[in-house]
Amino acid sequence: MLVSAAPLVKEAGGQQTWIDLALPDLRTLTRELRSAAIEEVKRADDAQGALRILLAHFGFIDEALLAVTILTPIGNVAVMRDKLAHIVEKRADSRERYVRHAIDTLTGPFEIWRVLYDNGGYRMAFINAYEAKNDMLVVVDVRHGHVLWNFMHASARAMNKHRQGELLYKRYVLQDKQKGSLLAPLEYLNPDIGILRKWDEEVSPYTDVAASLRYLRLLKPCKAADFALLRPFLIKAAGKSNHLSDLLFQ
Repeated sequence: MLVSAAPLVKEAGGQQTWIDLALPDLRTLTRELRSAAIEEVKRADDAQGALRILLAHFGFIDEALLAVTILTPIGNVAVMRDKLAHIVEKRADSRERYVRHAIDTLTGPFEIWRVLYDNGGYRMAFINAYEAKNDMLVVVDVRHGHVLWNFMHASARAMNKHRQGELLYKRYVLQDKQKGSLLAPLEYLNPDIGILRKWDEEVSPYTDVAASLRYLRLLKPCKAADFALLRPFLIKAAGKSNHLSDLLFQ
């Protein structure tokens, strides 16, 4: 009995790209705009082992748990248990090795794009650039909410090709056409960092570090790369700044 394979869906051509928007080239991206390198997970022996790695890292702590939610800069993304197996079925790719990168890219992406596909549908591309050989792409399906669909690593040259469609988010502001800056205004940051508004308004006059930490505790642990984003707010309380940065980024 012959079974017809499902047609391969591809990104549609003719969309606005990073070049049209004069965004930084990932191939020559400055170190300050990259995320710190992350250690790969050890490759599984088979597809079942690879699936167990994904389930463990995404937080499926109980077999009855069907989905988990990850907060991203543009809202929640659901990770569905029954949508994970296909990610690791191609054993030559061993994508389970990059599950930490996938989670990091969802929570702290370099850019997020809404991409049109040749079937008329859309998916979101979460892209991150690392201080490493390869960068990261996480694809989110938007047909029924926002659901993790796939993730993969690729060179900067290959990743540039996925930077097309509608740019929904970037974690930097452009100083000129060649380079960006991490000193982005608050509205560009992960929504969680909005808690600094409350700290800035209500707690910054205090001299008690512990009082400040009651508001900042939800941010811990922060990525060291975020310090440049937090510094303009912490610096207002110069006497506390060093203490807070030590506690937040240890």
